[in-house]
Amino acid sequence: MHILGYSSQFVEYINDIMTEYNCFESPALYHWSHAEPSSWKRAYQRHLPESHNWIGLNWVDLLKVFQTEPIGIKGCLNYGLKNVAKTFYKHGYIKSIWDNGSSCTDGADAAVGAYRVDKETRKNNVSFKSDPLAQEIIKYNEVDCKVLQEIIAYLRNNHIDPDEDLDNS
Repeated sequence: MHILGYSSQFVEYINDIMTEYNCFESPALYHWSHAEPSSWKRAYQRHLPESHNWIGLNWVDLLKVFQTEPIGIKGCLNYGLKNVAKTFYKHGYIKSIWDNGSSCTDGADAAVGAYRVDKETRKNNVSFKSDPLAQEIIKYNEVDCKVLQEIIAYLRNNHIDPDEDLDNS
């Protein structure tokens, strides 16, 4: 399976979650900075007309929350996701962190690597997931998602009024 198939699976997954929980509005999709919604928009435009059935997504930029709310983290010098997550990890606020030994060190590496792997696996007619670099990219992105989830959970459990939510920022 290649990128278009994974995009369709993602949309199907979101639709299934919405059905399971009787959710009539698109659920919040937390991200850090503009990369995810920008990439999604480009993929949507690239894959017309197949992408017409993709749902509108409710993107919530956690970076904007950190930039607009009075959040200070001892030892954190900027609000890049890696810096925030590593500082949260150091303080014991989250449990997940990226593998220092991976060749995939940031989102740009992941994006460029995914493009190269997709091109190569299409040419060789093999599965994207079968490529070793794809496995590193998948693991890197899983940790990206996990640290976001853990940061949100930490903030909700320790610093947010239960009547408020990050979505309203």
